[in-house]
Amino acid sequence: MEKSFIDKVHNIVMNNITNENFGVAKLASLLGLSTSQTLKKVRANTGKSVSQYIREIRLTEAAHLIKETDLTAAEIAFKVGFGSQSYFNKAFRKYYGKTPGDYKFQDEETIAKNIDLTTKQKSTKPQKVIFFFIFIIALLIIAYISIDKTNNQPPSIAVLPFKNMSNELENQYLADGLWDDLLNHLSKINGLDVRSRQSLESYRESNKSMTEIGKELSAAYILESSIQKFENKLRIITQLIDAESDKHLWSHEYDYELKDIIKIQCEIAKQITQQLNVILTSREKEILEMHSTENITAYQLVLKGRSLAESHKIDDVELSIEMYEKALEFDPNYALAYAEMAQSYFILRNKGYDTERVINKSIGYLEQALKIDPNIYKAYAVRARIFYFRSKWEKCRENFEKAIAINPNDAEVQYQYSLYFQYKPIKELNKSLEHLTIAQRLNPLSKRIGNAYFNCLIINQKNKKANEYLNKMNFIYSEKEILIKENILIVSKNKDWSKSIIFLKNKIVKDPKNPILYNLLGRSYDEILNDDINFLKYLKIAYELDSTNFSNAYFYFDALVESKNFDKAKILFDSKNFKSLFNEKQKLSALWYLYYYQGNYMKSREFMSDSLIKNVHISLIYTFAQLGDKMAVDSLLSKNPGYFFEKAFVYAILKEKDSMYHYMNRMNGFFLMKGLNSRGEFDPYRKEERYKAFLRENYLPITHWNE
Repeated sequence: MEKSFIDKVHNIVMNNITNENFGVAKLASLLGLSTSQTLKKVRANTGKSVSQYIREIRLTEAAHLIKETDLTAAEIAFKVGFGSQSYFNKAFRKYYGKTPGDYKFQDEETIAKNIDLTTKQKSTKPQKVIFFFIFIIALLIIAYISIDKTNNQPPSIAVLPFKNMSNELENQYLADGLWDDLLNHLSKINGLDVRSRQSLESYRESNKSMTEIGKELSAAYILESSIQKFENKLRIITQLIDAESDKHLWSHEYDYELKDIIKIQCEIAKQITQQLNVILTSREKEILEMHSTENITAYQLVLKGRSLAESHKIDDVELSIEMYEKALEFDPNYALAYAEMAQSYFILRNKGYDTERVINKSIGYLEQALKIDPNIYKAYAVRARIFYFRSKWEKCRENFEKAIAINPNDAEVQYQYSLYFQYKPIKELNKSLEHLTIAQRLNPLSKRIGNAYFNCLIINQKNKKANEYLNKMNFIYSEKEILIKENILIVSKNKDWSKSIIFLKNKIVKDPKNPILYNLLGRSYDEILNDDINFLKYLKIAYELDSTNFSNAYFYFDALVESKNFDKAKILFDSKNFKSLFNEKQKLSALWYLYYYQGNYMKSREFMSDSLIKNVHISLIYTFAQLGDKMAVDSLLSKNPGYFFEKAFVYAILKEKDSMYHYMNRMNGFFLMKGLNSRGEFDPYRKEERYKAFLRENYLPITHWNE
């Protein structure tokens, strides 16, 4: 350990201990290091994250003040930088095993033993611990909030990530397993409104109060839990909190001998339900008692595989399949492992693999999953997406509905189902909004779902609700993302894209050194008026104001290319700064674009053979279309059906006007059309009445290009 470094860190933290906002950013600044360097050095020297290390210094000082002074817990919480006394009490209890009040009168030997339970963890095989604990806690939650319900809306709950009170990786998987299984079980209860895992991840090491978390997630209740292991003992602490008042409604602390867990689970569950006077339906009881495997090794392998697959990176997805295969070696009847493997193969469909082969493998694993357990909702969800991919619309709908009937609280399934209503031959945009509303409520911190929800509100002409959403959830968006949404709202209200340029110019008057505004203004000139001169003018200003920003560099390069300043574009591409911002794949794509726009399609085709970008199928399709290779285009479209935007491009290039207009008119939302209007592929059609009607319908002005 680098003692001088840790001493310095400790002294800095102590000097700032009353500041509740003191964290890694400020620490890094005072150390003269970058944030990433600070994170790595603290982890290397302590084995802890920066937030954990700072929190433990605060708690150690709090313990000293409790023993040596007569200050109240609230006063001590303030002195050591905890903005919420309830959070201080919770953190103190988790670390010392006792509340601040009990700690004051406890002898040192007992204190040491309590901390020892947290820090001296050893490996055991918990077997059915997870499933037993899930059953108990799920009953507790349903019981409490069922009797507390005061309106017709299902009670909403956020189950925060379980805290692993040790640094051992195996115990972290156990903690995540408890959390994940609890979420999965609760999500299947129709009478609950359960926040999604993706949003909850944001609060894994958060110092925010329960009230703040509840407000951000629109959750009435929050469940916190921690798990500790010591030899053959397990301690689980859970607390249910009323988010609005930050009041602890109930808490339970369990100390178990692992060998006794199975035989006592039914007895404890019975005692809890009797005590709370809860009557569950037979189906709800069945759901809570179900678990997909008895084998903890298989269970943990599936957890690891799922975590890998979520990145959608090809190496991670391939490794996830290996995890699932190993899980099935331990439990050949693990239905969920088959369903997860099916999903991973489906993800690989556009990662360079033979599309039909991986989809057929996915279908095979789905059949296996459903043969073992016909109630695996994920299997129906993946199968629905396969039917979506193949434009089998009725079967797609049938499988989505089966998935949602089993699990109504999966935000991703609700989101995917919303897309079905947007892209099927006869759109139902109101139904799409219905499911996006559910998805956004379940996963409120997802930008992807939030963007889709906002856009669908605009499509359905619900500007007021879109504005309310933006005001409420603007904290998850960047300045640029907020500006784009404000811009769309103004255009939607006025039904005129030219208002966008006025809006951005007014912003620049108030903030003339903001590169984001020049970036957006330049792109607006390009996309709305097809004005390459002003596109280049304002992107040049944006790049000069901030040349370290990827978007500024990317669109400045784009503006040079579109305005046919090819030599300057190549000089920019070769610059040290440009290359520092782009990875190898992005550089190859930029060169492809440069040669494509010059009309050198054979050269752009050569770049597409590079292994890094050979799977960028849209660029390949555009290139083959320009080369007149209709067979190659049809082959790629059949294996990788693009959305309407891309198909409109392809048929514009192929001069198949009816198909081009068909897909232009099937696109959803006026805010997508401006990107299409700026491209040279549509130049031959700009003066046609059908094209001008399309512009008017989508609030785009008629210009000299259309006369």
